[in-house]
Amino acid sequence: MQQKAIFYGASEMGNQAYHYLKNKYKISYYCDSDKQKWGKTLNNIKILSPDELGHMKDYIIVITSSYSKEIVKHLSFLGIDEYALFNLQDRSLHFHKKIKFNLYNKLRLRKLIDSKKGFHQIGYKGIHFNFYLPNTSEYIQNKILVNCAFYEMEVLKFIESLRLNGSIFIDVGANIGNHTLFFIKACKAKKVLSFEPNKYVLDILKTNIAINHLANKVVVYNKALGSNKGCGDLSLKDLNNHGTGEIRLNANGEIAIDTLDNILKKEKGRIGLIKIDVEGMDLEVLQGAVNTINLFKPVICIEALTPKRLEEITKFLKPGYEIVKKYSDTYIFRWRDK
Repeated sequence: MQQKAIFYGASEMGNQAYHYLKNKYKISYYCDSDKQKWGKTLNNIKILSPDELGHMKDYIIVITSSYSKEIVKHLSFLGIDEYALFNLQDRSLHFHKKIKFNLYNKLRLRKLIDSKKGFHQIGYKGIHFNFYLPNTSEYIQNKILVNCAFYEMEVLKFIESLRLNGSIFIDVGANIGNHTLFFIKACKAKKVLSFEPNKYVLDILKTNIAINHLANKVVVYNKALGSNKGCGDLSLKDLNNHGTGEIRLNANGEIAIDTLDNILKKEKGRIGLIKIDVEGMDLEVLQGAVNTINLFKPVICIEALTPKRLEEITKFLKPGYEIVKKYSDTYIFRWRDK
């Protein structure tokens, strides 16, 4: 059976590549950045827009254009680093990495080629971060867009200053991935385990991980954490702020609840930080992470919305932990001997 291929470049080089390679590959589609060609055909083969590559899978991507550098950059943006270059002079293919197109475990990227479709880029210390922000009326997404900076930047800067490089970070209530991306690319975490029970936000989180090429460093869990295993339902206090999602216990609920200790049983590596932002279940998350906390003494970044809840958290973490920084309702605890 012939391998399926997509030729990126629907001009003369693409036409010649077709005649040279049609007996070797099943050329299913052309792709071209020229809008005038989209939907038309070349050699009776449909021409796609670059946006549509995010919906394709299991194809060889063959660059059949003299604008190969620009196309490679575009493919890289999409998370595609497996392709072949067609050389017209010797009619050969030069492969880059593996030739099978598998976009981050078949994750279906949305159409986000330009800012009109929700794609934005911000920088920090020379590091570029790609963000997919499809709902700019939502509180956190709007903050990132308007400030052109990470949400809770001061918190993140302080965590970076702790130099927890090479350890595993836990992001409980990961939302769209604001903290997760920073933990990997700026704090140099070895790995991040991101927990997000909201299925809508989960899609955005996965997209942001993919467009930053971090799929091999982030493990995403579509579940909530608590003091015991169980189930629950998600309730949003504010429809324009997905960070206000609250889990309500319900034996027949759609959302799975587990403990951090259970999940980390098979995890190898030092846990350097646990960040918790879960609208009221913060103490329960800590209670389900007792073994992890006792073993690794990680930095704990946690939100406490009321003085009473802060008192409960502080009491639970004593003796041993102390508050080293406070930003609004976010508190950073650190083990005293560090």
